[in-house]
Amino acid sequence: MGEGAQCNPETRIRTFNPTDYEGCGCSWDYHRFTSMQDHLCAFWNDLLVTENPQGIEPRCQPYIEGEDRRGVVLLMHGATACAGWWYLLKPPLVAEGWMVVGTTHIGHGRAPWIRHGSQWEVTDFTDDMPTRGQVFIDYADELNEAMKKYKRANPGKEMVIIGHSIGGALSTHMTLAAPRLWDRLMLLNPFFSPAFLPAHLDFAVLRAVTGIILPAAQYFSSTETQRWSEGCDAIRLQPNGGHGGMCHFTLLHLRAWLELGRFVQGEAENVAAEHGVFTGGITSRVWGVGHWATSRVLHREQHTSGVSTQILAAVGDGAVQNANLHFLTRAFHAWATGGNSFCNFPAEFTHNFLAPIDYPWVDHWWLDRNRVAGGRTVIDHMVGFVRDGTHVPVTGTLDLSQDDGLMTLQDNSDGRCDVLPAR
Repeated sequence: MGEGAQCNPETRIRTFNPTDYEGCGCSWDYHRFTSMQDHLCAFWNDLLVTENPQGIEPRCQPYIEGEDRRGVVLLMHGATACAGWWYLLKPPLVAEGWMVVGTTHIGHGRAPWIRHGSQWEVTDFTDDMPTRGQVFIDYADELNEAMKKYKRANPGKEMVIIGHSIGGALSTHMTLAAPRLWDRLMLLNPFFSPAFLPAHLDFAVLRAVTGIILPAAQYFSSTETQRWSEGCDAIRLQPNGGHGGMCHFTLLHLRAWLELGRFVQGEAENVAAEHGVFTGGITSRVWGVGHWATSRVLHREQHTSGVSTQILAAVGDGAVQNANLHFLTRAFHAWATGGNSFCNFPAEFTHNFLAPIDYPWVDHWWLDRNRVAGGRTVIDHMVGFVRDGTHVPVTGTLDLSQDDGLMTLQDNSDGRCDVLPAR
């Protein structure tokens, strides 16, 4: 059963590593749970243990809601956000008969300390957030294990996963790792590397950035934490301001996101190479060609998946390197036989186009049926994809000239998602 101290979850409140608890009869061992619901609830209960004096933000509590007449939808939010980010998408999915699972990622969802008044201040508790990418991978793998229990209990029902930002990277990993588990995958501005870095980061470059540059920058930084914007903090001064997510992070958290993105990018490159699709620098391409040639010589079976994919991105999103998305689309075309589509929204949609509560100063016309041509909002299109795999229609192209981050590999041929303002 293992050492008692080893099995004590109170000693593991900040990181999750399942291998530390193999053989332990403790709360970190989820094999004893036969249902997805029980597995997830126990997992979340462990992940929400914290030393934060403010505790967990109520709107960030993970949830399982709705009947599962049609199946289950797993929602994966972005960095520093939480389950509350999906507050507009959850209701229509539940109304259509889906069981909706909204997870809050490991280390996220901690309530902030707030001082009101003229000298207002908002401080997030960031100690629990992962600082290495592998922790996110372990977390995603455990989610997959829980979701497999739903599949075994409901073999005739569909399973859909939707991921935003780093949640998109996690969702991609979960789909590649379990290609027969998921029926549909939707990615919203998925993060693999930011626009200011080269596309398809070489592993040596990534090690230099994450192992030397970022830790050194964190050590010499005049401020311990960074924040997305002053507005992100200011909105939280209001009662129930924002969706409940955090705004602060450190450079070591950025390291974890970069490591996660590169790990999943590598997984996609491996799958694509099996089908003769290559990308990246010289090293990656040579390795890919070698992998493909070896597979042909040894007559290895080409792996495929019946999953249907939809990628939605926004022009000018500094958090997304669209060249990576172009490659991912090609990889999906070769690997995913259920149908694939990729389109872009205009720059005004920004990175977080589904949460107007976080940006009340932005006109989110694309979420208002009365102001969208044809009366179909972005959420309506998303629900349509969840329902039956209908891809978002494409109309014309968008100018990508503003996606000009360092060493980007953009072209100007991306289709525009057919969500237009009504005239």
